[in-house]
This record gives sequence, C-alpha cells and structure tokens, in this order.
Amino acid sequence: MNEIELYLFAYNDKIKKEGILNKHDKKIDAEDFFLRIFKKVYNFHKLNNLNYEKPNAPGIDLFEDIKKIGIQITAIQSNEIKKISETKRLTLSNWKEKGIKELWIFLLLKLTI
Repeated sequence: MNEIELYLFAYNDKIKKEGILNKHDKKIDAEDFFLRIFKKVYNFHKLNNLNYEKPNAPGIDLFEDIKKIGIQITAIQSNEIKKISETKRLTLSNWKEKGIKELWIFLLLKLTI
C-alpha cells in the first residue's frame, strides 16, 4: 500500500466517524479534498463545490461546468443502492435543464480484505 492510499484510508475513516456523529463540516472538507484531486487527475478547469453556492444542493456536490459532469461524494454507512437511486433521481430532476451529461458517484468505503 502506498502513501496516498494510506492517507485516503485514514481520511475515509475520519469522515465516516464524523458522519455517525452528524458532523457535516468535515464532509465539505472531503468534497474540497476530492475536488482538488479530480481537477488534477481529470483536468477539470471549472469544477466547483456547490455547497459554497447552495448548501446541500440536490443530488450532487461538485459540478464541472465545461464538461457538464456532476459528482456526488458520499461516505454512507449502509444502503448504498438507495443512496445511488436517490442521487440519480435528484440529479435528473434538478440538473437536467442545466445540461448535465454525466453523473459520477464517488463512494468512500472501507473495504476489508
């Protein structure tokens, strides 16, 4: 396991624990953290965290305005299928008119192998 993976696992654990305590400020930090990663990895020039424009935007957390990609970042504890279905429903009903072309759902999960 490399250093980046270790940091991601540690960060995921922290977000998960704070989610249990209903502390959402770290979730916004996580969105900003992954926003920076996605900008670099995918060369997204207009990727924005929607929580700064409209807290709890329906369906997605990040939106890339040029490529019209919406991204949901979630550290859910269970029922991933329900979360994915709800994210798709909310995204279609709230972002279709804004021209969204793709929806990415990024799940922060701890896997035990």
